[in-house]
Amino acid sequence: MSSCLFFVKSRLGLAASVSCIAIMQVSSLSAATPVALQKATGGHARAASGPGSHGGHAPAPPAAPESIKVSTARAVKFRQEQHVPDSATHITGKDLVERNVRAMTDLIRVAPNLSIQPSNGSAGLNFMLRGVGMADLTQNNIPSVMPYVDGVALPVTVMTSAIMYDMDNVSVNPGQSGFTHGMTTTGGEINFHTADPTSQFHAGVTEDIASYGRNRVEGYISGPISRSVSYRISGMSMTGGGFQHNSQGVGYGNADIGALRGKLKWQIDDTMRLDVGGHWSTDQSDAPAGAVMVNSYGVPSSTDLMQTNWGLSRQFANAIGINPANQKPRENNLSWGANVRFTKDFSWGRLTSTSAYEALDEHELSDQTNTALAYGNMYRNNQTNFFSQEINLQSRNPADRLQWLVGMYYNRGRTHDSFWYDMSDRYASSDSGKYFYKTDYGQNEQTFNQYAQLSYRLIRGLRLIGAISHESDDRQLEGSKNP
Repeated sequence: MSSCLFFVKSRLGLAASVSCIAIMQVSSLSAATPVALQKATGGHARAASGPGSHGGHAPAPPAAPESIKVSTARAVKFRQEQHVPDSATHITGKDLVERNVRAMTDLIRVAPNLSIQPSNGSAGLNFMLRGVGMADLTQNNIPSVMPYVDGVALPVTVMTSAIMYDMDNVSVNPGQSGFTHGMTTTGGEINFHTADPTSQFHAGVTEDIASYGRNRVEGYISGPISRSVSYRISGMSMTGGGFQHNSQGVGYGNADIGALRGKLKWQIDDTMRLDVGGHWSTDQSDAPAGAVMVNSYGVPSSTDLMQTNWGLSRQFANAIGINPANQKPRENNLSWGANVRFTKDFSWGRLTSTSAYEALDEHELSDQTNTALAYGNMYRNNQTNFFSQEINLQSRNPADRLQWLVGMYYNRGRTHDSFWYDMSDRYASSDSGKYFYKTDYGQNEQTFNQYAQLSYRLIRGLRLIGAISHESDDRQLEGSKNP
């Protein structure tokens, strides 16, 4: 599948700083007074030793006036973005902490027009921006709203379950994307920039304790290794927080997530920089669940919004190879990845090369109908990996009237996915209570995007922008079967 997109648009607007911090420094120039006193003292000595003084005291000259210097400095969040009239939402890491954005679904509280919902009671997420998005149960499609972490695309949204920690900033960009980097999407993109290594030593640990036994611990350590090399290591753990229960009062919904991230920055010289990063995360949480308010299966409903139910037949547990005594819907997911970015500055432009590898091992048991009977039990076994390579060349002087950018992005994905469904109680009258359904398939895909953008400032406040993107997406299903 290939597509070609082209747009030309003009932006006219007045740039305004809507968020700033004023810092006032009041300092007394103490050096001014001692200098004046030294001159006065010297003059007094010469007068005392001059002719006719006879040791008399000459009148002291008037003291120099005290000098006070007042200066101000303005620290504007996302200073550069504040002067660009666009529709993006920029959120700092401090804002994320103050607004208690701890999980991916919490992001909707600080980003307008953004919707993030679990997909059919799974760890997969459906992103929508301004109503544009896609509900992807099978997790083998490119999302309409693409998440990026440090410039690396995560096409399978389960990979984003444990990234919201040690974050520097987040940008939510609605509308078509893929004209300046990455993959083309119709809904937009969400860019997560994690905190970078620092040139001085810093470390910190925070613990967030909330109701229902929720406990979240986050920490980092950052500093220099040498004059040109610095590092940052961060981690996060979140447990508890389950506020649901079944009809017997057994608790449900606890989180059990752990994650680690490491970043290394090497400033080779004034024009070259190498960044290396890696991450690892595990999710052993209870799967998302809802409450049965009304249904067509004849299952008793409840007005208690915190009540849910689950169940697992022994035949289904034996078929998928899990312990039938542990019937709770749950996650057992492992995600990891590594990336390398090289940047070279020339007098006329900047070259950036980014290589990345992302892998996911997902084992998920969910109850899509939230009942004790087998109406919609599902087990997913998903192994997916992606390799991506991007090369980007762009102008580097923002004062030039003409700005340009060209680049290429390549992504190769490999997926092997298996679904088991148990709907025995739903179709008990027609299949003797053994209605199992399995879908097994493999998918190979390659995506290649080429893009270019030109921007020219006609007059102050008016800029003409033109961009073109061409992307090919090839996919092959292998071994698809429904036994």
